[in-house]
Amino acid sequence: MTKSKKNHINDIRKTFGHVCKAANVDIKCCYFFKHSFWTTQKNLSTDAKKVLGSWKSNDMVETYDKKTNKLKMEFRDQAVQLMLQYKSNR
Repeated sequence: MTKSKKNHINDIRKTFGHVCKAANVDIKCCYFFKHSFWTTQKNLSTDAKKVLGSWKSNDMVETYDKKTNKLKMEFRDQAVQLMLQYKSNR
């Protein structure tokens, strides 16, 4: 976690760090969510995603797009496994 001289209202990293700690979740960068959100917007062009997600190149948009799709598949697989476990324990 990067330290900042700004207070919580002006620096989301502090609040994000406290929330993650309270939830016992280890996520280093809150900006991943911003990038992930814009890559999931299928109706936007790569140029629009680039501007809205604050990327410097189209290559970075495509890189995040691939990573986001991979994570979505992993989360889907985990959710299916949890549902199957739940059903088998009933």
